[in-house]
Amino acid sequence: MSSSTTEQGAKGLEAPLAANMGDIPSSPQPKVVREYLAYLRRYGQVAGALTFYVVMMAIFIALAPTVFTNYDVYAASWISLPTFILVAVPEVFIITAGEIDLSFPGLVGMSGYLFALLDQAGVPAIISLLTAVAFGIGAGLLNAGLVVFVGLPALVVTLGMMFFWEGLISVLTGGNGIATTNLEGHAFYNVIAGTVFHFEFPVQMLWAIGFGVFAVIIFGRHRFGIHVSCVGDNIQAAREMGINVRAVKTGTFVFMGLMSALTGVLSVLIDNNFYSTTGQALLLPVIAAVFVGGTPPWGGAGTVAGAILGACTVTFIDTGLVGIGVNAYWTQVFYGVVIVVSVLSHRFITGRSQV
Repeated sequence: MSSSTTEQGAKGLEAPLAANMGDIPSSPQPKVVREYLAYLRRYGQVAGALTFYVVMMAIFIALAPTVFTNYDVYAASWISLPTFILVAVPEVFIITAGEIDLSFPGLVGMSGYLFALLDQAGVPAIISLLTAVAFGIGAGLLNAGLVVFVGLPALVVTLGMMFFWEGLISVLTGGNGIATTNLEGHAFYNVIAGTVFHFEFPVQMLWAIGFGVFAVIIFGRHRFGIHVSCVGDNIQAAREMGINVRAVKTGTFVFMGLMSALTGVLSVLIDNNFYSTTGQALLLPVIAAVFVGGTPPWGGAGTVAGAILGACTVTFIDTGLVGIGVNAYWTQVFYGVVIVVSVLSHRFITGRSQV
């Protein structure tokens, strides 16, 4: 038999063999598995933040069931939780854009001081609020000018501005507070920091929920949010796409200034008093909330929903540790661990690092 005949016979056998192999099912993954894997790829960081929060709360409930089955514990936490959410969300925008803003504790304090000072002088509450907001926007523009247009490092600039505003508050107040008790019971107070429903649900939580929904839509669906992610991911490509990089980054700093001002006013209304230390306790918990929520520190990606879950986590760390009998001095230790572990998770999940 010639070699050509042998080759033709082999080819003749390959066709039916291939056809038979094609008839064998490829055992595809079930639809529910494919959908779950797709969900993890798209919302993995949010799912991780939710899992962290649920596990933490489950541990607290198991160790102190009497404490954590009491509604008053949650109601007390909901009073201060919005102050973390209002500044954690704009921080997501800034970090995603490739920058960072550490000045917000000073902006919160200075805005609260202006609001309380004007209120004490008899200025209508709405005018005092608008003045504080104008200050916050101006401070945001100042940060943007130094970082975006002058080209100074955001970390250094905003850290310096935080110390500047906090120091100025100490100089102006001498460490003394300003009482605003005349606002309690006023319509302005009830709308912003009152309670609703028969179980006295804090109004500020409703504002925080509404703001969170708005921010999620802006970050994920609006042009501004999409541009923020593009700028943080590849600034040169963003420029080539026609994105105004300076305008986008300026917008994130202004957003932070605006929300810091509103947080300062809210803090004063919650306490019915302005303290010279207002805002100073926000820095570490807010940064922890952003990172544990799934926003990596190197920019280009972020999650607003995750930051809100992260804010819930850090808010309940204090309450949880005290509830299970752990000394409150351990709180900062837990914050540090949360930040480091969250950054490590970003490194191994995304495979990306700053080096």
